[in-house]
Amino acid sequence: MENYEDILRMLSAILHTQLLAPSVNALAEKLGYGVSSRSSINRIKKGIAGSGAIDTLTSRIHQHLNIDINSLMRMEAAIQNAYHFEKLIKPQMNLEHKDWQFHAIYPFISHDFSWFSPEFRKGDMQRLLLLELTDPRAFFNMLAYFYVTSTGVKFYQKKNLTHKQRCAEIIEPLGERLISLFPSNGLAAGLVYSYSISDLFNAEAPILWSLVETIGSMLQAFASPLDSTDKENRSRLLPGLPDRAYWKGNDDEKILLLWSRHGKEPASGHYELFAIDKNSMIPVSIASLFFMSDEIMSVYIKRTSRSQFGVYKLEGNSMSFEWENPNDDPMQSGNKWELLTLESSQSLREIDRHLTDDALTREMAHGEGFDFDFAMQPADVIISRKQLSIVLKDGSKYSVDINFAPFLSKLTPAEPLMVCRQLSDGRIFAIWPEIRQSIPLDLFTSI
Repeated sequence: MENYEDILRMLSAILHTQLLAPSVNALAEKLGYGVSSRSSINRIKKGIAGSGAIDTLTSRIHQHLNIDINSLMRMEAAIQNAYHFEKLIKPQMNLEHKDWQFHAIYPFISHDFSWFSPEFRKGDMQRLLLLELTDPRAFFNMLAYFYVTSTGVKFYQKKNLTHKQRCAEIIEPLGERLISLFPSNGLAAGLVYSYSISDLFNAEAPILWSLVETIGSMLQAFASPLDSTDKENRSRLLPGLPDRAYWKGNDDEKILLLWSRHGKEPASGHYELFAIDKNSMIPVSIASLFFMSDEIMSVYIKRTSRSQFGVYKLEGNSMSFEWENPNDDPMQSGNKWELLTLESSQSLREIDRHLTDDALTREMAHGEGFDFDFAMQPADVIISRKQLSIVLKDGSKYSVDINFAPFLSKLTPAEPLMVCRQLSDGRIFAIWPEIRQSIPLDLFTSI
């Protein structure tokens, strides 16, 4: 923002929506304004307030909703972009169709624009796609806000529901429809149910904007899965730790193992956490850990399929964890670990020799509901302009059209691939673990 006129115009646009609250009075109450001072928000809405009122409002929004000036700028961009998108897209749609809003955003997720007129494809559509190229976050926030407003979502009216329940009621029907169209996109499917199964959103502001950004992230994951996983791959490996780091947690009968899985960029990646019984030396896959900064991390618990954010501290040979609920122990291993060294323990060296990478890979797959059979693994992957073919070690061959799923056209033969049997129903899947995509093998053609 360059000056108060810009900030005033931005706040006025936002206050004419329900992104922060259902009404100005509701927002004033949420931000702790007294009855006598609420008129200042109305003046900002009308675009006639002074710098003092603007500073007070932006400060209180940040304090009470954790929404900073950059977030407010993204809101204004979503409002303006959605307004222009609706004007451009409506002439292309059959507005009598009860589901026209979905059909308006779907081509920009599937990148199949054959529904649109040639004139639109050559003109206005190119300007929209330029936004996707230059600012994908703004582009998918635009689609999300357009969808929410044009379908008449009544976000704040269901007062008997929690924020997470309200969000889940809105995002899941849209997401499940996209899952049926893009069944291979495991990353996006996880976002569909993020409010129902994850604790990541417990601390977010209970406002419509929070949902809009989550829907935007989900739409982007369906439209550009490789771009979305590239962002996830920016989680870091901890400096100084070996690829296998053994720890003592709260159970003297078990040893914890953090097994590093390297990302595509230097020093990027995540860790797989195993609990190893000291006597049997059998590993049990517990969780996946992602370290995003020097303090913030997230953990995905295999047993419950739940994710949550936490704060970690690595000091010398100790690592500690703190969660939103101080009594939480999501990894069931205690919230303070001590690093163990191979040099100091013969029994630990014996465990390390016993645990092969293949055994850890098998258990990692088992923890996520799959059986990893080495005889079923790929011997070769061949990608042409039209098909992806997999040759398994037993000599069987399978192919799928490259247009079957959007991510296939961006793959290289070197992309890690596993073939695993799902424990729940025995169905066999081709799984690309680093980009979290999968396709059931029975949807391939046997060659």
